[in-house]
Amino acid sequence: MAEVRTRSRIANATATGVTFIAVLGAVLLAVHVAFVILDANPQNSIVELFDRLADRLAPGFGDVFILDNTKRQVAVNYGIAAACYLVAGQIISRMIRKVE
Repeated sequence: MAEVRTRSRIANATATGVTFIAVLGAVLLAVHVAFVILDANPQNSIVELFDRLADRLAPGFGDVFILDNTKRQVAVNYGIAAACYLVAGQIISRMIRKVE
């Protein structure tokens, strides 16, 4: 009985960690999108950091759709990447919880 409870706690903690990481990734991508849409200074070190993070968190998503408007392109492509993070995080989290 105690072993089952311990396994359940570990599964819940792991699932919570996965959800947290997925949400964090989505938030970082959303901040990047906000910086682009709001015309943040591209030379600012914080803006540069989020730009690099977005490229690393979502490789291949930057040019899924090529649109005439750069702001829309960033919003659509990185928005899709953020949604993928959230969906994948939830799926993995639920799978982990079912293992318990």
